[in-house]
Amino acid sequence: MNNLLLSALVFLALHKASNCNQHLQKCLLNIIEKHFEQSNTIAVLHNSEKSNNIKHNQLHDDLAISFSQIENDIIKNLYKTECFPLNIINSEREVSGNIRPVVVDKYEGYIFISRHQEHSFVIQDFEQQILKLKNNKQWDPYSKVIATANVRSFTKQLAEDVFALFWKWNVINIIVVMPAADVENYVIVNGSKEVAMFSIYAWFPFTSQCQCGETQKAIVLDTWVLNDNEMLFLYNVSLFNQRIPRMLNGCPLLISIFEFPPMVVKDKSGNFESGIDMKLINELTRRNNMSIVFIEQTDGTYWGVELGNGSWNGVTGDVMNSQTDIAMGNWYYRCHVIDSIECIIPYLVDEARWFIPCAKPYPRWASLTRVFKLSLWLGFLASFIAVVVIMYFVVRVNNQISAESAANKAYADFAKCCLNFWAIILEESSSNNPPKVFVIRTMFITWVIYCWAINTVYQTYLTSFLVDPGLQHQLSSEEEMLTSGINYGIPSTMLALFPELNSKQYHKHIICDDFTECQDRVGLKGNLVLFFSRINMDYVSASRYMDGNGKSSVCIFDEVYSKQLVSMPVQKGSFLLERMNQVSMHAMEGGFLDHWWNEIKYMSTLTSANKFNTPSGEYIKLTLNHLQSAFYFLFIGCALSLITFIFEIMFQL
Repeated sequence: MNNLLLSALVFLALHKASNCNQHLQKCLLNIIEKHFEQSNTIAVLHNSEKSNNIKHNQLHDDLAISFSQIENDIIKNLYKTECFPLNIINSEREVSGNIRPVVVDKYEGYIFISRHQEHSFVIQDFEQQILKLKNNKQWDPYSKVIATANVRSFTKQLAEDVFALFWKWNVINIIVVMPAADVENYVIVNGSKEVAMFSIYAWFPFTSQCQCGETQKAIVLDTWVLNDNEMLFLYNVSLFNQRIPRMLNGCPLLISIFEFPPMVVKDKSGNFESGIDMKLINELTRRNNMSIVFIEQTDGTYWGVELGNGSWNGVTGDVMNSQTDIAMGNWYYRCHVIDSIECIIPYLVDEARWFIPCAKPYPRWASLTRVFKLSLWLGFLASFIAVVVIMYFVVRVNNQISAESAANKAYADFAKCCLNFWAIILEESSSNNPPKVFVIRTMFITWVIYCWAINTVYQTYLTSFLVDPGLQHQLSSEEEMLTSGINYGIPSTMLALFPELNSKQYHKHIICDDFTECQDRVGLKGNLVLFFSRINMDYVSASRYMDGNGKSSVCIFDEVYSKQLVSMPVQKGSFLLERMNQVSMHAMEGGFLDHWWNEIKYMSTLTSANKFNTPSGEYIKLTLNHLQSAFYFLFIGCALSLITFIFEIMFQL
């Protein structure tokens, strides 16, 4: 008896379901033909597999089989129109007909179909379909979405739960097609009685003040009715209209942020105040009447690195995990390798390159010796020794020949020859009565002329070296840097962006995650080479490493390691993408980005101007600092004289 009763219920339910499915089929086809562009691909998604943790009764299974037929009928009819290429996703079996998968970049729309009847199972089924689709590169949350299910007893709460589910993946342009609350209800239109078959539900997440996307209230946009065997929409309104208003009533914009001038700059009180990215965000919030909520990145991960399982940390991870709406801070465009986020149109071009300490001046104490090269000094010393030796032997031979010249003892021994010729070098008085011998006097006058020429050149350039001692050797290439032995640092986030920096060629690098410390080692201490952002280093150089003459202590190589596009990441499907693109495009076209950058750099230079030394101008007053080399040699001479004097006293005693 029970089996007969169950069979009767199944028969009646299947008969009613068959009629209802025919109406649903025509309703969906009507929506697709009116609201989807022809020749664009549509994806149809459904799970034909039963969940292992769901227990189905005989009635549910038979109704599911009946509902599967409507899926096939919808697909067949769409295919017969020859207007809509189709892709069937998660289908258990192929549909009859010459249907082939279509390879496209994006889909025009999606049709989500669930065979389940119970509220919780429908939501679970839709969630499984989205999870399988969201990792697909073709998944486009901006496309039009139709969701329907095999429910017979429909409540408005089901539509609202469907909206809440799809909102997790930023799907807004969605309608839910479900049976009307009471199919037996009639509506009177122009005096005629029409049966309400299906209700078309939509939602507007930012319509109510202070809701800010938290509400999923379902609204009936239109109704599919039956009138004298004719099926049509009751109001025939647009089902995929604009869902988000332009003004958002002060809704919060969650931003992942960290200080990275000149893109993001803090004021003295520690608040995020200015910067290029800040100006763009302020313009976005002003246009859309939004408030700003900063979520500062304080764990030192900055832009973030890939963790190996497709996830990221840092501000990139915050956006990927839907913890924030957008991230900023000179973020390099990576949407070609990260599918789970989207990027606004790049608005700046940065350079990743090596920053080196500028060559330091030679110490001023070396100015006396740097006028001539070592080879010239050695040649001059050799000349002195040669002249002294030759003079000594000439005088000695001449004294043996002539008794008159032997009476002149000015150059009689080797020590006197050295002292007299040294006096000529120093332009001091020497013996004014050399032997009246042509050879001796010729050598004397020759040495005088030679020393006069050397001294003239030396004194001419000595002042220049005292004023400007010149610069030591400057590193000029990456190859020279690697072989010079100087330390070079790379931030871990840069290593993630440029894996080749982990190669054997750069195996001696050190990790520089403390940007300020590493930059000071480059600009102040001069003992480190840093691989970093050109935009940031230009700002830091202007604010911390500039002298009164406008020269920075940080230099660069001629070659650029890599050029990078600067963007901002947003959640995939976020409505902020289009609006932020408009802001960035207007800023670029109006020349505001260059203006902001020059203004920020100029103000930074003015702020640090009180630390500058006053430029010396055209004329320079020589100070003790300029003449320190002379005093060093004076002290060395006095010390040697004192030591010599002490030794003379000791030996005499």
